[in-house]
Order: sequence, then structure tokens, then C-alpha cells
Amino acid sequence: MKAVYDRTKQTDMEESAVNTCTAPGYTDDPVMGCFRLYTNKGNIKKEAAVKQCVDDGGRLVLIKSETEGKAFQKLLKEKNVITAYIQGKRKNVGAPWTDESGNPLPYLAPQMINNFNPQNNGLVLVSTTVVRFTAVNEENGLLSPDLDVNLMAPFLSHKTQLLSNQIAQLKK
Repeated sequence: MKAVYDRTKQTDMEESAVNTCTAPGYTDDPVMGCFRLYTNKGNIKKEAAVKQCVDDGGRLVLIKSETEGKAFQKLLKEKNVITAYIQGKRKNVGAPWTDESGNPLPYLAPQMINNFNPQNNGLVLVSTTVVRFTAVNEENGLLSPDLDVNLMAPFLSHKTQLLSNQIAQLKK
């Protein structure tokens, strides 16, 4: 049995005892946790972004608050990235937005773009002056079926790791 620990849930005591951000290319931040911004050359589907995160032992970033949203948004601006895949999906326009596990999103930016296009079933974070999510088509990353605009090469990954005390418990 394997257990995976989400770094964003650690206490201060656990953080000081364990270095949780040791994966190459990942950065530790007090607000954003252990993350990596992938800025791939060319467009990729959300499915490929999710797979890359899983291969790293992580997951797409799940923005849990406006504070986290602003921190990630600032990062995108600093790196000259317009949009980046984050966790968020829905079955149709009337359905609620959920995380990759099907749970309701803990935070949904008050300003949504393209929220009413029935083909837009995935979320991206947009680097604007306010925290803003936009709905996109997960299959092709398009903002609109009428436009050949695909801005979805970048994505944000959170690293998840085992804590030493959890490893010890698993060995028992």
C-alpha cells in the first residue's frame, strides 16, 4: 500500500523536519507549496499535462484560495505566461466545477471567462490584474470552437511526497 502526502497540508513542525521539495525543476514557496511551471514548446492537451504531473509524483495545481490564486497569477506574469492549466473540470455548462477527484473546487475565481460554451469543460488560470479562471476545451485547449487559438502549452504541477513518519508507518 502506498500513501501520498500533499505538501500543502503539512504543519509548520512537519515542514521543518522534512524537506518536501527535492524534485528537479520544482520550487518551494510558503503560499504555493512545492510547484513547477511547465512551459512546453507547442500545445498539449490537458490529459498530457495531468500525466506529466503524475509521472513527477504530483498533480495539477488545485487553487484553494484567492491568496494562492494571486500567488500563482503573479508567477505567470513574471514568466510571461498568459494561461496555464490547473485542476478544474465539469461535465456540462450547468454542472459544478470539480477537482480531478470529482470533489467540488475549494475556490472558484469570481470572474470566469467563456463559462457558457458547452464544449469548455476544463479550467486555466489567466494572468490578468485580478484572479481569473477561464473555461477551455480539455480535448484541444481551445478557448472557442470558432477560433484557432490555443494558449494551453503551460501548466502548473504540485509535487506530492511521503513524509518520513508516514513511510515508517507503512513499513510496520
